[in-house]
Amino acid sequence: MIVCVGINSRAFENNYLRQTTAQSISETVQLSASRAFVMRDWILSTSVGVFHRNDNGGDNDDNGLYLSFSLSDTPTMDSNNNSHSTNVSTDYRYSEQDGDQTSWQLSHTFYNDSFSHKELGVTVGGLNTDTINSAVNGRWDGQYGNVYATVSDSYDRKNHDHLSAFTGTYSSTLAVSRYGVNLGASGTDDLLGAVLVDVKVFSEQDEDSQDLQLEARVAGSRTLQLGQSDSVLFPYPGFQSGFVEVNDSSQGNQQGTTNIINGAGNRELMLLPGKLRYREVSASFNYNYIGRLLLPAAVKKFPIVGLNSAMLLVAEDGGFTLEINGSEKELYLLSGQQFLKCPLSVVKKRASIRYSGDVTCSVVTYSQLPESIQVQAQLKQPKLRGNVQTAQREVAP
Repeated sequence: MIVCVGINSRAFENNYLRQTTAQSISETVQLSASRAFVMRDWILSTSVGVFHRNDNGGDNDDNGLYLSFSLSDTPTMDSNNNSHSTNVSTDYRYSEQDGDQTSWQLSHTFYNDSFSHKELGVTVGGLNTDTINSAVNGRWDGQYGNVYATVSDSYDRKNHDHLSAFTGTYSSTLAVSRYGVNLGASGTDDLLGAVLVDVKVFSEQDEDSQDLQLEARVAGSRTLQLGQSDSVLFPYPGFQSGFVEVNDSSQGNQQGTTNIINGAGNRELMLLPGKLRYREVSASFNYNYIGRLLLPAAVKKFPIVGLNSAMLLVAEDGGFTLEINGSEKELYLLSGQQFLKCPLSVVKKRASIRYSGDVTCSVVTYSQLPESIQVQAQLKQPKLRGNVQTAQREVAP
């Protein structure tokens, strides 16, 4: 079956000619001048201009002018990586055809760049006296992806009508491998590989340590902070040479000392798209103590060895500097053939240093030592015996 449909060619031509003007040319001449002024942390920008538009194909010639001001400050970051910025702007436009129009806007944004980028902004603006616009926006570029959201509202004062809206986006990198399912920051390249940095505790004593802090980064990314048993996935462009770096945390408010046993330092990196580089890091966390040990007179003549300390320095008057695992509440010592137990307390604290004051040490038997300390005593007794013999030879005439 064939169906024929008739078309009114004259109606089409009439409609077409009503929407267009043959050989129409619009010419615009514009003159403008701009100037910026710097006043300490503030920048004032001004602009003024006039224009003339000539429509040769019609009678829509127009003349007008515009004037704009903008005042903004320069964000300055403080010691906590916080900063903020403020912007005030207004714009006035006038044309013979459209009349005058005034718009204004005030915005203030807070930033924080401590191992991730965070923003929170508030904006208020309007058009003439008819419309008032407001918005609150936030952004977070973290180790598990980038989030952006805006809540806005436009109020028509003439019609008493609100128009509200919410928009948001989330982007991240997903890696599935024999090491599990990992989520990372958003990548910016189509051909991506990834680097997985995984923190493992060095011993069972470190499992309860919540103060362990490390820093990791790859070339082109921001530094991220890792804690005990944390892992982080870094997206990385394929076919590009770079590095992956793991170090102790540089934060000044740490509670003690993080010691990286394995996986520290800078290593070269180049990945094929779709490939994952695994970096395992083993670390321990220690507290730092200072004070004075009150030892029994019978053991003062022998060298002292710490059985559960990472580092111990003892002066002749008993003053000590100690680095010990964060979960330990008592210091165990070996002096000659005797074992000592020294309870640790914190009299006062400054930064990562704990002051214990006078610490009274008491003699205990081998059977009274915890099992883990007994193992250390067996390992360190031969070393101490050699130190005692050396000391006795030096004292002998």
